[in-house]
Amino acid sequence: FSALNPGTVINTCQVFMKSHLMPSISRKTVVKESGPPHMKSFVTRVTVGEFTAEGEGNSKKLSKKRAAMAVLQELKKLPPLPQLCTAI
Repeated sequence: FSALNPGTVINTCQVFMKSHLMPSISRKTVVKESGPPHMKSFVTRVTVGEFTAEGEGNSKKLSKKRAAMAVLQELKKLPPLPQLCTAI
């Protein structure tokens, strides 16, 4: 870790702590598919613990990514975790 930026280490530690302290329930579901075959549009719902968001895109991959980014933004609003990672 010594070669890494201290902010990166803290961020990695916080992500690790949040992911291991939250329930390990993670789901992704395509909830809507519309449009003609050559111009499909998808809406995907991503759920992580109690956080849920939907994303839309012209591919399943893009709609999943947008939904996941929305969930990530909600996770970033959580209060900081205790500094248990200082021993790393």
